[in-house]
Amino acid sequence: MGTSVPWIRMLLEFAVAALLVVVLLRFGNPLRAIHLYEGDYLASFLLILGIALLPLHWESLREQFSQRKSGLLAALVGALTLFLLFSAWLELPLYESWLTPAKWLRFPFLFLAFLPYHIAEEICLGPSENKSTRLRFAAGLSLRAVAWAALALGVMYLHSGEILMVLLLPYFVLLHLLQRRGMDLVRQETGSAAAAAVFGAILLAGFCLVIFPVT
Repeated sequence: MGTSVPWIRMLLEFAVAALLVVVLLRFGNPLRAIHLYEGDYLASFLLILGIALLPLHWESLREQFSQRKSGLLAALVGALTLFLLFSAWLELPLYESWLTPAKWLRFPFLFLAFLPYHIAEEICLGPSENKSTRLRFAAGLSLRAVAWAALALGVMYLHSGEILMVLLLPYFVLLHLLQRRGMDLVRQETGSAAAAAVFGAILLAGFCLVIFPVT
């Protein structure tokens, strides 16, 4: 159920909202208390961006939450399992990716901060049957691209100082490719925007806790 938002309208909404959030964050970072170096800025950015976008699609949001949350638990368990397996695999040969207790304490806060954005993204993209798999995948990535462009502009022109958002771009590109594809599969199998959003928010929260140090 639900309809997709036209691609141009989506891009404009995400681009304008992202730029406004970057400007707003110059006056303070509401999630600085998480003490995750530059990860707290990203969490604040996506939280405010998601909260700003959701009212623009209030009817779709109400419709989504009036439905039965099929697949929600499976998406949550699947995302956690995938993250743990991937962390364990990286921990052995390459990188200290297993989360410490201090980082696990921050996990639920990051997950909740990332959730509104992922819900907004899924609502805008609409049900998986509304467009081809490739078009939906490309549309989702384009929304991430305009959001990340706003972060980069904040570094270059507003001197936000969040340089890791630019330096770690190759890693985030790889994450977004895999995460977005996973979210599309969850949406296709469950038909639930909430399930896909939970899946994506968990993966992004875990990734951020791996790459951003605790301060």
